Amino acid sequence: MKKKLIISLIALNAALLAALMFSAATQPVHAQVIGGGTDYIMIPVMMNVNSDGMAIIDIGQQKLTAIRLDQKSQQAVIFRMGRQLSSDFQTGGAPTGR
Repeated sequence: MKKKLIISLIALNAALLAALMFSAATQPVHAQVIGGGTDYIMIPVMMNVNSDGMAIIDIGQQKLTAIRLDQKSQQAVIFRMGRQLSSDFQTGGAPTGR
């Protein structure tokens, strides 16, 4: 009786582990893949003469985040978080004011 219970619990744990592995699978993120999907675009930028950074564009949400490298602390610092690009560009028309 005890042996059957242990075998049943091991089988149940294996089934739960397999279900967890299949349900937890996420869609991979692709950045600038030729012929594939693109979720993000990362662009190296020069903030000023002494500072470099990176612009990250989230294609799905149409947001721009800019990150710069702090030369003193040698750490990445968020310069601008989540700027909404759809408000910067008009859909289907030329820029106004020129």
